[in-house]
Amino acid sequence: MPRCVAHISGVPLWVTAYYAGSVRRAIVAYKEEGITSLRKPLSFAIANGIAHFAQQYEDLAVVPIPSRIQALRSRGEDAIGELALAGARAAGLPPRALQRMIHMNPLVRDQGGLGAAARRENMAGALALAPSLGARSSAHLVLIDDVVTTGETVRAAIALFPPGKVVGVVAVALVLAPPQSRLEQPVGEIARRRGYRSSPTMET
Repeated sequence: MPRCVAHISGVPLWVTAYYAGSVRRAIVAYKEEGITSLRKPLSFAIANGIAHFAQQYEDLAVVPIPSRIQALRSRGEDAIGELALAGARAAGLPPRALQRMIHMNPLVRDQGGLGAAARRENMAGALALAPSLGARSSAHLVLIDDVVTTGETVRAAIALFPPGKVVGVVAVALVLAPPQSRLEQPVGEIARRRGYRSSPTMET
């Protein structure tokens, strides 16, 4: 079951499991190997988190944080967007609740292997709102991601919106990594120090 493990820019982050074991294998297989049959079990990992916020906000919109354009092209689909749609449906929301209103700059580097400071620099100006949706949406938003490491991508997405607009972030998994400095601790390390414990396995 998902639970709140930390706050990013004041917004609660809900995750289901650590990025390890079968969870890690399932996410990699779904995103990188195109095994779409894993979409349904992975969507269940975020559905309860979405439902939690839907109970509080009748106007809730589900907004996926996009992958890099290069990744979208190589995969042939928007894996995170489709996962967010499946999660919203599993949470009982209509398809129109999904709003793909965030775009990513094509010059953004792959975040893999980057520390917190490098990720922050990489994400500076990396995200933008689609004018047709971002400007006119009056709904409260919950952001969807697959894996959260340092939280810099999520922080950049939250910064696109006015304070109070984003009410939650829901992700499948949280990376536990050693802190790089006292000032740059991965979100997973903060969650671990606060006593967060979740099974690193998930039925697939």
